[in-house]
Amino acid sequence: REHVQELLRTIERAVDNYSREDRMWLRSICDRSDICFRNLLRVLVEPKYKGFVRLNCATLRAVQLILRIAMQFIPALREDPSSGGQILQHMAGEELAKQVL
Repeated sequence: REHVQELLRTIERAVDNYSREDRMWLRSICDRSDICFRNLLRVLVEPKYKGFVRLNCATLRAVQLILRIAMQFIPALREDPSSGGQILQHMAGEELAKQVL
């Protein structure tokens, strides 16, 4: 849980500061090749973590933030109500996205 909470704090600081370096880092965690997002989703679908409520809450918050940030980098999807699902599927891959949804 501490790793996820530290990631949350780092994301929140980057969003608050929003310097050039922060934007580059935020863009990198939204990149499909970055494994961070997929690892967060795996925590949510992995049966051995089902009983860890705080971990799952922190993980869901991190996923939510990353999806919101990803939407900022794709202006065409901002107005589409299904864009979160589209971005999730793009970043996670179809198989993992289905498990999460």
